[in-house]
Amino acid sequence: MDRALQPQNAYPSHVGSAERLLLRYNYDYKDVLQTGFVFEKDAGEKSLTDFWSFHMFIKNLRFVEALALGDYKVSFGQGLVIGNSTLFGKSSNTLNTFVQNEGLKKNTSCNESAFLRGIGCTFEHRNWNFTTFASHKKIDANLSDSRITSFKTDGYHRTINELSKKHNVRESVIGGNATYKRNNWQIGTTILWYHYSDSLSPADKMYDRFKLKEENQTNNIGINYKLFFRRVSLFGEVATNGFKGIATINGMNIQPNSRIGLLAIQRMYRPEYQADFSNAFGENSRTENESGFYIGTQILPLKKVSLSIYADVFSFPWAKYNINYPSKGQDYLVQLQHNTSRNMNMQVRYKY
Repeated sequence: MDRALQPQNAYPSHVGSAERLLLRYNYDYKDVLQTGFVFEKDAGEKSLTDFWSFHMFIKNLRFVEALALGDYKVSFGQGLVIGNSTLFGKSSNTLNTFVQNEGLKKNTSCNESAFLRGIGCTFEHRNWNFTTFASHKKIDANLSDSRITSFKTDGYHRTINELSKKHNVRESVIGGNATYKRNNWQIGTTILWYHYSDSLSPADKMYDRFKLKEENQTNNIGINYKLFFRRVSLFGEVATNGFKGIATINGMNIQPNSRIGLLAIQRMYRPEYQADFSNAFGENSRTENESGFYIGTQILPLKKVSLSIYADVFSFPWAKYNINYPSKGQDYLVQLQHNTSRNMNMQVRYKY
């Protein structure tokens, strides 16, 4: 439980008390069973269980590698089709920016939107890995004339207006992935279909021109790959939404020795590509309307000294929010770090 000591100007309009309450419980039995639940109430919310989550995750049952019941997360490839897992993004850890293919994963987070609710199962047979999953839950959305103008993902239900948007749309998701693995390469395909109880009707703005309109369902299909050659790994994915738009990301990771590493990522997400569950590397919050090239390196020139550098050049071929024309940008970082002792380190960083 936590509560701000000083008076909050916004609280008079809130329907609930100022306390934030959180209860999380997890139970693990060996390497077979993981189960638990989460109850949360944000400050200003009325219900003591405004958000709840339950998960049961079973692993290593003969041909069944994983069985997820309740709330769970799904990520495949580089996240172009679906990526519920956390994306690290650009940071001083210049070699850790891309999505790992995690498959099914238990959900223990308080995030009230980035998860699926239902059942998922992963089977293994020789070199094949098959995953199928289904989800059905209520989500928050802004409605106008029984049509969805936008989704509400912050999870707050503190005012009458916010409560009117709570759980007013039903979301159904069905998907699957098939992956073939060999010693030094793998290839997989992911299919996702999702349906909403109301039709989509985004605002009539230039930057929303390619959003789905007058529809309540769509699908995404993607193919991902990984190749390993000694100290070089290649990875990537290409995806489409009903063949209306294309998105692709490809990368190369080189580790010639323990003192140097190099990561290069090329991405191209067409404005027509729409995927509500994607979460791929990029400058935008959504995987759409972006092209770019990222290169990062980490060098250990001396003992206890590390040098991290990255450069990212990107462009947006269509309008964005508050920008009514194509635009472009750059992002650069250089950081020198010296670990002087076990309890102390010094950093010098330049970021543009």
